[in-house]
Amino acid sequence: MRRAPAGVNPRTDLQTYSDDPRFMRDLAKIKRSGTEWKLFHLAVYREIKSNREYIMERQEAALLESLEQVTGKKVLRTTDYVRMPVEQPEQLKASADDDHPSLIGMRFYAGAVAEALMREGGLEPR
Repeated sequence: MRRAPAGVNPRTDLQTYSDDPRFMRDLAKIKRSGTEWKLFHLAVYREIKSNREYIMERQEAALLESLEQVTGKKVLRTTDYVRMPVEQPEQLKASADDDHPSLIGMRFYAGAVAEALMREGGLEPR
């Protein structure tokens, strides 16, 4: 099998995380560690711009449901912890051609995660 070049998102037909033995082994290690942990979805630019947390295909929706089921945790959503709609969402992007976060975008996501942790437990308010 030929390895995909860096920067290429791998494709899979997986429908449930429970069918991935490596994921399940790693999840068991995390659970045994006793460490408190959370799942957080970082909404991508087009989701923020469209004021919708998830823009997914059927397989992605099945995997999200499976992730919550096998972990026993709810995935926290960016849009639940920021003021929506976001004014000037294009400022969150690195450039017109690059949807990766700009410095403003990184602060936006850090604020969303911090807010989620303060509300859901895991971070004490200052």
